[in-house]
Amino acid sequence: MEITDKFIEPLPSATVLLIRDAEKGPEVLLVLRRKETVFGANYVFPGGGVDPVDEMAEHYLNKEEKVFINRQFAVSSGGFAYYSAAIRELFEEAGILYAVSSDGTFPDHLDLDQIRNQLNMKSLCWDQFLKENQLRLNYQQLIYFAFWITPLYLSRRFTTRFFLAEIPRKQVASHCGNELIDSCWLSPKEALLARRKKEINIPHPTAITLMQIREFTSTQEILAWAKQKNDLGVPCYFPELTSSEREGNLL
Repeated sequence: MEITDKFIEPLPSATVLLIRDAEKGPEVLLVLRRKETVFGANYVFPGGGVDPVDEMAEHYLNKEEKVFINRQFAVSSGGFAYYSAAIRELFEEAGILYAVSSDGTFPDHLDLDQIRNQLNMKSLCWDQFLKENQLRLNYQQLIYFAFWITPLYLSRRFTTRFFLAEIPRKQVASHCGNELIDSCWLSPKEALLARRKKEINIPHPTAITLMQIREFTSTQEILAWAKQKNDLGVPCYFPELTSSEREGNLL
């Protein structure tokens, strides 16, 4: 990203650290963004910006749920939009859907591959998809565990909520082929080693998260760690650019 001396208002966004158990221990899903996109040519967790349509996804929540969620994100209203963005982006980018029908079951009767393509092609709207199929977002499966704010002086800035989720049974992750051109499951240690060898690019927030979970031996341990973060108070990371980084880019 370019450096600027102007103040850029950060855009709200959400990302999902998707995990699974494997023979050698827990693995995380990393997706590769096209070079011309935000965080292009980097392996990251699935995610993206909060859209206006995400603000419409809370229509079925009761007052108590809305109050609880808003308090969780320290906002006066609209906090559920972060959950909606996280779940929507995860479905659009990786094909994993956290939603249930009115009876609490997964909507496997729907052609989810076709619906995903329609969402990515903008021929179907997210809230339309949810309402027409009477779906509720299964947001309780996501654990909010970190909050990152892009440093000042960058030309593109975000306030990103990080969520953790274990991949649902009978669902298989796959990259969309639009903004994403590759995806892989790696252990945190494998991903960090590949980064250190410069085999892959991983941005700072993603790398820090991988460092935090690299010693865990199961998804249950990672889930417990994230739950503790949520219970004790979600940390906010607001890194600063060094003076040399600023001056070197502004000259």
